[in-house]
Amino acid sequence: MNVSNINLRRADLLDAKQFAYIKAETYADDRLKSMPDEDNVPEWYNGEWYKGLAVINETEAIRLLENYYCYMILLEETTIGIFWLHHETKDSLSLEDFCILPAYQGQGYGTKVLKLIEELYPNNKIWTLGTPYFCKRNRHLYEKVGYKYVGTASNNTVILYKKCN
Repeated sequence: MNVSNINLRRADLLDAKQFAYIKAETYADDRLKSMPDEDNVPEWYNGEWYKGLAVINETEAIRLLENYYCYMILLEETTIGIFWLHHETKDSLSLEDFCILPAYQGQGYGTKVLKLIEELYPNNKIWTLGTPYFCKRNRHLYEKVGYKYVGTASNNTVILYKKCN
């Protein structure tokens, strides 16, 4: 693993197809690896929205690219992930769809990228994000880099995190 070769690049409309592919591929893998407890399956888990995250949707990618701060995660010249940000408040950014392709997970890239994201916006005071309660790998990563549990949403099925700088 050579995390020093990780870089971020602002995505543009030419990236829409790849952005959509990476998002779908990552969510499809996550559905296989992270399943809810049998007695606590969220209402949304089998719904169209959540299942749709694992489907390549270039129209949705274009919407995100046109309205938010979207980024490509690069390992040297290879795109290995994506994410997007939006303002909650003037001093707060929310991290959404933090996706690293399955072949590159578990190698320290996520930790490095989360640090690089903060370096992109050094004046941002508060970072927020949410992840399903059953996505233990995500939760471990976020807690490892300093995100703190602040509550839940969607009937306690989504864990909310916050990090203050």
